[in-house]
Amino acid sequence: MSAVFLLRVSLATLFVVVNCGALPHAGSDRGVDHCARLDSFYIGGCCKTTLAECLRRTPPCPLAVHLGAFASWIDTLLPAEPCSTRIAAVATRYAFFTDTTHATIDSDSVAFVGYPSSPLAIVLYVSALCPLCKRVYKGLYADVTEGSLHGVARLGIKVLSVKSWDLALLAARRVNRQSALFLSLADVDERISMPVIRRKAAEIGLSPATLDHLAADTILLREASLSASEAARNGVTVTPTVFINGRRYRSYKDPQWVADAALFMYEAGIFVPARPSR
Repeated sequence: MSAVFLLRVSLATLFVVVNCGALPHAGSDRGVDHCARLDSFYIGGCCKTTLAECLRRTPPCPLAVHLGAFASWIDTLLPAEPCSTRIAAVATRYAFFTDTTHATIDSDSVAFVGYPSSPLAIVLYVSALCPLCKRVYKGLYADVTEGSLHGVARLGIKVLSVKSWDLALLAARRVNRQSALFLSLADVDERISMPVIRRKAAEIGLSPATLDHLAADTILLREASLSASEAARNGVTVTPTVFINGRRYRSYKDPQWVADAALFMYEAGIFVPARPSR
């Protein structure tokens, strides 16, 4: 593993530590002040004490570092919300960090981007019509190709339906243009429709006629159907739904915090199979 890669991960971790080291103390249950009860959030496993006490240890465990960063962010993001709301958000993220259940995801047909030997695989169930899907994908694409997740994680997408717009994503994959098409759609301000998808496909060198021909393939239709069925078995009902090495991500669907979750799993050595054996 290169020194540049190790430095990148170390700097990413340092950024998290600096940003979560000490939550500002003040506060009431409602209002713009710090939710002091966040400091007393209990961390099991590596700490078995409060979040504040975990962060004072040298060195603090990865779980406390990453959860502390999120707690500081959510405390600032929702200053007018009840303290209980902010604690609930932290509890949801903690539940993901400590979850040991894994979904079965067939990644054979996934066109991953990022360093091929990365130990983590991030899979998003998406829809071409979903604005948040494209925003999350765009942010994570930058992370896995040249950012904090380069060499840590690969990124791929699976569709949630057999609708024409999702078949278009699979068709683009057939000619190695899936990520290019999805990224081009992320920059569209207007409502996504098939005419918009065909226009954006043409802009990246995929003619509408070729796109339609590929999307009409019965094999592609079966693949989309299998993907949708797999999603249903894994309890996926909304897009985007994110899995990191088969572990369902259950926290803020922001690329910054999905990337942070992947970094936690990497630093904690949680390298469960992306495709569990059956």
